[in-house]
Amino acid sequence: MTSFHVEKLCVVAPTRPTPPPSQLPPTAAGAIGVDNEPRVVIATMPATRSKTGARPKFEVPLSKPEKAAAPKRDKKAPSKSPTSKKRAAPTEDKTTSPDPKKTKSEAPGDDKKRLAEKLISAHGELYLSQLGVSDPTASDPKTLFTALLTSLLFSARISHNIAVTTAKLLVKEGWDDVNRLGESTWERRTEVLTEGGYTHYREKTATMLGDLSQLVVEKYGNSSKPIPSHGDLNNLRKTAKDSAATTRKLLKEIKGVGDVGVDIFFQQAQTIWPFLAPFLDARSKDAAKRLGVGDDAESVYDAVGRDNFKMGKLVAALITVKLEGKWAEFGA
Repeated sequence: MTSFHVEKLCVVAPTRPTPPPSQLPPTAAGAIGVDNEPRVVIATMPATRSKTGARPKFEVPLSKPEKAAAPKRDKKAPSKSPTSKKRAAPTEDKTTSPDPKKTKSEAPGDDKKRLAEKLISAHGELYLSQLGVSDPTASDPKTLFTALLTSLLFSARISHNIAVTTAKLLVKEGWDDVNRLGESTWERRTEVLTEGGYTHYREKTATMLGDLSQLVVEKYGNSSKPIPSHGDLNNLRKTAKDSAATTRKLLKEIKGVGDVGVDIFFQQAQTIWPFLAPFLDARSKDAAKRLGVGDDAESVYDAVGRDNFKMGKLVAALITVKLEGKWAEFGA
């Protein structure tokens, strides 16, 4: 049996039109398939040598080998040197025009001060001034009791104008003096309230006015003096030791005076008792925010130079603007 060994492994790839198999050498004809696809050709020969000692050679004509493609290199980003710096982005012009959506509460301090002065000038009349009190900053019994009377009348759910008209009539009767109010009859108080238009609450309010005078005389009067005091709210301040919280608590002991009534008293009395300043109630606070004077009592106080008298006048102006809808005057 003749043995064979593998001599060469060749791959034949056609590079030009393939001639018919009859015109090709036997080995090359076998290397090209019918479909012109390259085939692997194994050249074999007998294991025995010729007489000359050389093995017979079987050569298969091959096309010129194609040049091997250069190995691909990894395309890595060039390494940055440690000393390289990132190029600075071009600077932008940060000068911007004023934001039209900027709220009024963000207005500079000087603008707030000018606005506060404008409000005080236009609508800063105090309730006490409207009622004929010559000096609304005076810490005398009459002025303080008048502030308390208005607190009682204005805290009811009634027209602001009716409350002002009725308060003026009470002062005209001399009832800003706690002693004279105590001497009045329930019937007469009812008549005066009716005249002012305070008809819905006249009976109830006539009773509360009598109780008010009695409590102030009994609790804050001083009968030990040579000339008895018929009731002085400055004694209430002494009892409260200049504490706003204690003052509120003591005032609420008066029948008909609740938190709303105390707020109205504080609005006026802060012009007399500086320890109550700065004070804003819910209505004046809302108006201050909308107009841009400030967001709270302290910022509004700054707008008036931390002056307690101006603070009282500004609060009066804010309430007037809110109640009468005078927003357009101030661009709100």
